[in-house]
Amino acid sequence: MLRDNFRLFAYILVLRGRKKKVIESKCHFLIVKEPIYAKLSMYSISSLLYFNPQFQIIIHCDRKCKKAVLWRCRLLLGSRCKIKLVDESVTDPMWNKALLILKLQGTNDFFVDADTRFNGKLPQFTQITTLVKEFNMNTRPLWVDVCHELGVAAEKIEMLNTSLFSWSGHTLALNNKHFEKFYKNFLSLPWERISQNYSIEPKSILRLVEQVFLSIELSNRITIAVKNFDTVADKGLIESTYFGASGYRFGR
Repeated sequence: MLRDNFRLFAYILVLRGRKKKVIESKCHFLIVKEPIYAKLSMYSISSLLYFNPQFQIIIHCDRKCKKAVLWRCRLLLGSRCKIKLVDESVTDPMWNKALLILKLQGTNDFFVDADTRFNGKLPQFTQITTLVKEFNMNTRPLWVDVCHELGVAAEKIEMLNTSLFSWSGHTLALNNKHFEKFYKNFLSLPWERISQNYSIEPKSILRLVEQVFLSIELSNRITIAVKNFDTVADKGLIESTYFGASGYRFGR
């Protein structure tokens, strides 16, 4: 982490000395429940702005994380960063993430997970964009089963990784009620049976609810991926630590 902190402050020094660029796009981050993500987000935001100085940063956070976000933004990022409070009526971060992504429909804004780092300049995108297409659901018996329970065919559905997401100006006219209905349905699946059949912990699948929702809704649309494959610390254009699942580690 010492090397990452050195890189962070090197980026900040460059950003502080650089003439401000005209804002051409916005990038949204979500930081809720765990203040540690405020710290991790600084690696992501500083590296994003270092390679892509045209972005305005908007951090969506809850009251628990606001203090950790606020002083870091003021000290390190200044006016390039704005903070918005999320609706805390539902405490699942994936709920907040899904509604935020849906709100961005029709814009060229990006959503990026807080536990990421950029290693280069983002290209221009004209199609709906995700980080990576992980696998076809019909190749995984677990997901064939889940799709069957959801009443959808697995054959055409690719699992889309939404650690980075942009509608690139497109829209599906989806609203919060669409996700709310899916969310309740997904959580009510027979997870006890599924977990026993496939030797999994239900929570490892339940945390993917917004990812599954978007993968299904986008199954008949053209989407592109920033990366062909993704592993922890792979030094790609954008890399994720997948902190919630595997802890902290970037490529060196």
